[in-house]
Amino acid sequence: MNRHPLLRVLAIPRHFIRKIELFAIKYSYGDRLALNGVSHISHPLGLQLHDRGNLAVGSGTVIERDGILNVHGFCEIGNDAYISARFLLGCSKLVTIGNNVAIGPNVVIVDTNKVYSNLKIPISEQGGVSKEVRIGDNCWIGANSTILPGTILGKHVIVGAGSVVRGTFPDYVLLAGMPAKIIRNLDL
Repeated sequence: MNRHPLLRVLAIPRHFIRKIELFAIKYSYGDRLALNGVSHISHPLGLQLHDRGNLAVGSGTVIERDGILNVHGFCEIGNDAYISARFLLGCSKLVTIGNNVAIGPNVVIVDTNKVYSNLKIPISEQGGVSKEVRIGDNCWIGANSTILPGTILGKHVIVGAGSVVRGTFPDYVLLAGMPAKIIRNLDL
């Protein structure tokens, strides 16, 4: 029997999956998946909830098609967030995305980097190091940006398209570049 990828991971009945692809009204799958209120999740979406993975999606959040959510840790997406198509979110420890966050297409958010300290051992066998990622309320992350492990964005932070972000940034700033740095403060 050909099963939907989400069905294989979560063993959710097919008729529930069709409803999740359009919208969800207060849906939960035990303690591991919670869709709170009306959210729109487009098909196809690669959702992988691993053994200890937990995902919570807030009310009014839109997740566009062709994205990948690979969750080993705890991932929380706030209310009224918008995540564009073809995004990749890798969560091994903790990723939180605040309320009213806009994420452009082709954005990568990861909380783990590979370790490559011994040249005699294949990189695939050397594990990784995880550091939490926190994106504050009302942030805007431009297309083709990468958010690296350990990144903490304050409230109302704008990340310019194509930026590579690592570090802690205060509220109300515009970031851009590779590596991203503060371009200017945003006037209130």
